[in-house]
This record gives sequence, structure tokens and C-alpha cells, in this order.
Amino acid sequence: MTTNCPKCNEIIDEQDLICPNCNELVIDNNSKNQGYICPVCGAENEKGSSFCAFCCSIIPKKMEGA
Repeated sequence: MTTNCPKCNEIIDEQDLICPNCNELVIDNNSKNQGYICPVCGAENEKGSSFCAFCCSIIPKKMEGA
């Protein structure tokens, strides 16, 4: 199934974490409750993580609680 990117309105796959057109982080309601999504690689991390366990990027404070 598809959905639209909230930033550029491009049609994307519902399972995409990052829009392939504009690189906007796309999080559905289910992902918000499971953990933090890395804005660089799209990997899901445990809540409270400061660094991505997969690519070691810093998870911005604004992502906390997202």
C-alpha cells in the first residue's frame, strides 16, 4: 500500500521510514510507540537512546518522545 510524504506529498510505500524523494523522516503511529527512528539510516532504536545502535549517529533530542 502507499501513502503520501507529509513534506513533499510524493507517493511512497507505507513501509518507508524515509521519503526517497526529499529524505523526510516518515513515522507512522505504530512506530512512534516502539522506539526512536534514526534520521540517518532509518533504524529503530530503543527509547532513551542517544546514539543509533546501527550507524552510531546522534539521535536528536527532538526525536525523543516522537
